[in-house]
Amino acid sequence: MKKYVNRNLLLIIIYVMIDQLIKIYIDSYNLNYHDLTDVIAFRPVLNDRYSYVNNVFNCNMGIELHIILITLALIVIIIFYKYILAENNKSKELIVGFNLLIAGCICSLIDKFFWSGSLDYIWLKGFFIFDLKDVYISISEVIIITWVIINYKLVIHFRTRDLIRFIKESIIKQ
Repeated sequence: MKKYVNRNLLLIIIYVMIDQLIKIYIDSYNLNYHDLTDVIAFRPVLNDRYSYVNNVFNCNMGIELHIILITLALIVIIIFYKYILAENNKSKELIVGFNLLIAGCICSLIDKFFWSGSLDYIWLKGFFIFDLKDVYISISEVIIITWVIINYKLVIHFRTRDLIRFIKESIIKQ
């Protein structure tokens, strides 16, 4: 399992690095608008509203609350991730989904700390602007939801007390 975790950790780090290196490149060279196709354009914009929810619903949630919520979500995701690995569920699709989701959360935290927002740069004309982190999160959602639908029999046998026992045992080990 250790080898499995190390490989996945490396993949997560690579995903995060790709996202952040693209943003550093865009920022360093002060790149501007460029049409890629009739539907997609390159349009760097610093989203200093911190999230899609803040933009759409004008919630005015501050950066601190976003950092807290993302950190809590990341902790819950990592707990489920470790639980899934411990239960010997080696579904490659599910692991990829969690890797992307964890990478997306880490990228989001980095964005909040170092960019004071998110440097979004992919524009679906007429819709919204997003970045690679958003792609990671969206793909992970599709993968995880699809896995849950396909494996609903495993999901309905999930017992919260087993997860709680796993968390307690994990804490005691450390």
